[in-house]
Amino acid sequence: MTNALQVQSVSPVATETGETIINISLPINFNTMYSIIKGLASGDNTITVPNHPDSVSIVMFVPDPTEVIAVNLKGSGGDTGTTLSYLAPTIFPLSGQSSFILHAASTHATFQVVFM
Repeated sequence: MTNALQVQSVSPVATETGETIINISLPINFNTMYSIIKGLASGDNTITVPNHPDSVSIVMFVPDPTEVIAVNLKGSGGDTGTTLSYLAPTIFPLSGQSSFILHAASTHATFQVVFM
């Protein structure tokens, strides 16, 4: 069974000559969805990508908007990563990696990670 997630934005964008409307549509098809609610410790938290025959190719981070805590998606070592929004979900494609690191500025009680 194939599922679909449609992400769309129709937004005015300022340009040098005024304003234009940008219509961005991102259809995502996937077989299975796995969701985990994860408590993040302060510092690096290694998240393992589920090993499933339907394969996982996308991860969506869904923060609890009541917890305004910086969380970065990063690599190991000195990589500082990129800060995820605490106001809206972030969708990120996976390229075969078996794990990734979420770095939390402090303890985060309920951070949802959805694999598709």
